[in-house]
Amino acid sequence: MGTRFNLVLETKTEASNEALSGEVAVMLKEEEARMSCYMEEAELSVINRKAAHSAVKVSDPLARVFDACDYFYQATDGAFDAGLLHLTRTLKSGDLSLEEAAVMGEVGWKQVDWNPKTREIKFKGPLAGIDLGGIGKGWAVEKVRDFLLEKGVEIAFISFGESTVATIGTHPLGDCWPLTIHHPVSQVSMLIELKDDALSVSGLKEKGDAQTKEGVPHIIRAANNTVVEEDQLIVVKAPSPLTAEVLSTAVMAANEHQRAVIFDNFPDVSIYECVTGEPVFNRLL
Repeated sequence: MGTRFNLVLETKTEASNEALSGEVAVMLKEEEARMSCYMEEAELSVINRKAAHSAVKVSDPLARVFDACDYFYQATDGAFDAGLLHLTRTLKSGDLSLEEAAVMGEVGWKQVDWNPKTREIKFKGPLAGIDLGGIGKGWAVEKVRDFLLEKGVEIAFISFGESTVATIGTHPLGDCWPLTIHHPVSQVSMLIELKDDALSVSGLKEKGDAQTKEGVPHIIRAANNTVVEEDQLIVVKAPSPLTAEVLSTAVMAANEHQRAVIFDNFPDVSIYECVTGEPVFNRLL
């Protein structure tokens, strides 16, 4: 998926570690072949090319991802929107200005006709397109954690892109997995302790080389077609890595009303925010 994946395991033998790691690698490649919007042959890329012209049948594994996209779209009152691929690309390319985007009509998931019963998808407008960048890592990490639990693993640390993390049990030398979250501009840090739960961080960093793409606006507020430009860092701790990743992006993109809806619908998560110039991470929920 174009980013690093790290897995720390404690099992009985090195051979067991290697075998499990190999199975996880296969799982990740399978997910990439479904969910990538950059690989031409990926199932999602095929859908993005065809769904504007006719309804496309979706495989059961990807259909479950679309079900999740629809659920989180509703549960965040539209703050999480997986249907913004083409709008994002046209903004980045300069073919569409921020001013032009701001006065456009409905875009994103509102322009996606997803039928969960027939497992068919069709786009209603020319700027609809699916980008699973705000859910894919969380989906993959959750799948890996479930797989390891089924295999009887009692201690594990799973990190995808160093932005979405899930844990099983505790660190072998402690009673939790301690993580330090650092705001690169404000130089503010906070300590998060994980035990059988997950964490995700979102900020204004473009996908790719962190050294050259810090601070590039790439998260769209679908409520008004504007781009998030505030240099903030959102940290979400949740029982589920999928929920943590989705909400870290959704809270960044949310307006005041949408944040209130998120806080009401996800009372079991902890959400923190640090904005450039502020001396601390503020707990929002």
